Amino acid sequence: MFGKESGAISKKAIDEVIIEGGSGAPAWLQPLVNKALKEGRDISQNAIKDGQVVKSLDTPTGKVDVYYDTRTGEIDIDYIGGNTALGESVNMRYTPGVADEGTQGIKPADEFEASEAIPEGRMSSPNDYNVELGENVTSDVKGLYSDTSELAELGGQKPVIRDIVETVKKKKVLKQINENPNQFASDNLRDDFPDYDYGDVDPN
Repeated sequence: MFGKESGAISKKAIDEVIIEGGSGAPAWLQPLVNKALKEGRDISQNAIKDGQVVKSLDTPTGKVDVYYDTRTGEIDIDYIGGNTALGESVNMRYTPGVADEGTQGIKPADEFEASEAIPEGRMSSPNDYNVELGENVTSDVKGLYSDTSELAELGGQKPVIRDIVETVKKKKVLKQINENPNQFASDNLRDDFPDYDYGDVDPN
């Protein structure tokens, strides 16, 4: 698909994927990505651009798809499992900084971002709101409502007491998100909402 030269680059890159810790990416992400690229099913027919290798790895409750751009080093992760919010995917992206003319030859910091679907209250009138599908975007997986602990374990991270406590907390919130999204949205209205008493409001 990528030609003889690109194929050689792809194999070398897959064997040496490095994710800089300063990006905010969790420590387990690099070994997880390497595991998926080496052991996962090749589904590169799902690639969304040239030079991209796509591998799928089963998790205990779902699966994780890794999209690795062998040309830029960008990594996109699509994870869905038994403990992801609303049963939807968690998306993660790692983007290595690239020095160019615009940065005057100085390499920008690498970037990491994670996002998930959540119930969100959106204003429908000055004193009412509807509950719709929103998005939680964070630069740290700890900011997700979804539980990614099984990805951490696949990445070789052994859970400690702190991690277990955090997982229990997340599962309680996830239960509310999945079973009572209206209440979750009401409890987590954005700071810029008008200061109304929504106690008597019935979100749609």
